[in-house]
Amino acid sequence: MMNLTELLEALVAHDSTFGRERTIGEWLVKYLTGEGFVVRKQIVESDRFNVLAERGTGTATLLCYGHVDTVPIYSGWKTDPLRLTRVGDRLYGLGACDMKGGIASLLFALQQLPADVPIKLLFAVDEENESLGAWQVVRDRRNWMKGVEHILSVEPGASADKIGGADVLTLGRRGRARFRFIIHGFSSHGGHIDRGVNAIDIGARIAREIDGAKQAFHPRLKEGSQYVASFNGSSAGLSIPEYCELEVERLLVIPETIDDCLKEYNDLCARVLASMEMPESARSYASAVAELVPRQNRYSEPYEIAIDDPLVAAARGAVVNTLQPEDGPFINYGRSVGDENVFANALGLPSLVLGPEGGNIHSPNEWVSQNSLNDVSAVYRDLFERYFEL
Repeated sequence: MMNLTELLEALVAHDSTFGRERTIGEWLVKYLTGEGFVVRKQIVESDRFNVLAERGTGTATLLCYGHVDTVPIYSGWKTDPLRLTRVGDRLYGLGACDMKGGIASLLFALQQLPADVPIKLLFAVDEENESLGAWQVVRDRRNWMKGVEHILSVEPGASADKIGGADVLTLGRRGRARFRFIIHGFSSHGGHIDRGVNAIDIGARIAREIDGAKQAFHPRLKEGSQYVASFNGSSAGLSIPEYCELEVERLLVIPETIDDCLKEYNDLCARVLASMEMPESARSYASAVAELVPRQNRYSEPYEIAIDDPLVAAARGAVVNTLQPEDGPFINYGRSVGDENVFANALGLPSLVLGPEGGNIHSPNEWVSQNSLNDVSAVYRDLFERYFEL
């Protein structure tokens, strides 16, 4: 039986940057089979698969989730990113915090869970990219998900002060989408700019409006945000630019929807065009339209889980009993998106995020706290006892 640090060491040893998750998936299949789970592979792409596992008798109402992929190995590492390295309380390695530390803590906690307790596990690929793994489950494994009422994600939930922690319960996330503005002007000779409509000028006005726009506010998810992520336009020779594009990243909060944002942006385009002075002969050529930047799967809408949800109640009780914090658990809401958005919106499943504390995620020298790993694993064990009424 492997201890917690050995489990994390084994996970970190696999280079599972998104697109390279095969070997860590094979390790999990072998390990979980040895722990008495019935394990299935769900093919996502060539050499990429989700790991679906279940154990126990009766209907499993709780699914524990983790993603096995990491971001690439960026320059600046001071240790071998694929070899777990201890420096004091910190364990350094690629994905140590996001989110192999949470997976290791979960696997260790499951060693103490009676084998007849019904539970399901999902370890997915591609969360750090476009959530191909999560969407594949939504499309093709709804029957396997039947009976599941809650999802416990072992990802670290980032609060305002720290990344993860055994006392940090993340009960929701903002949504995210990327929009493209396609803008047409009317070209004229650069010596007669009054005869044309500069597409870049239209784009710049739209960008300024976006930069200064007041964002929607939610009492728990807080304020939404948006920013211009790219801006491209040019002309050849001494001519007024007749075309440009800009792209905008938008982070949404409840009750905003992606469709709401698209309508808002197209209304903005119409308003900017109507406010501009231009030759009447050119007005019929000038246009600005917003659209979603295409991708394989849908973008993520925001979500939250109710504070009085049974899984949240079990987690709060487990944190208080295990850690005895002075102020109780920290109730947190994520600033970014994750696969939890997919499950909450596409399947309607309440998703709670709870994982170990660490730092430098998506950066060189990523680390996770050994003490936090121990604490989180203990909280998981207590949570299971409360949730399953053991």
